[in-house]
Amino acid sequence: MEHYYQPEIECASQEQIRAWQDERLAKIVKRVYENVDFYKKRMDEKGIKPEDIQSVDDLHKLPFL
Repeated sequence: MEHYYQPEIECASQEQIRAWQDERLAKIVKRVYENVDFYKKRMDEKGIKPEDIQSVDDLHKLPFL
C-alpha cells in the first residue's frame, strides 16, 4: 500500500468514510442556512433547522429544487 497519495483517506474503512460524510454534510447545511437567504427561507418553510441534519440518512428532509 505504499503507492497511495493519501492512504488515510484512500484506505479508510466504509464506517470512517460515512463518518466524514456525515460530519461534512452537517457543516455544509449549517453554513448554507446561515449564509444563503434562499436556502434559509426554503428550510424555514419546511420547518427544518440545521441541527435536524446530522447524517446522510437525513438528506430526505432537505427541500431540493
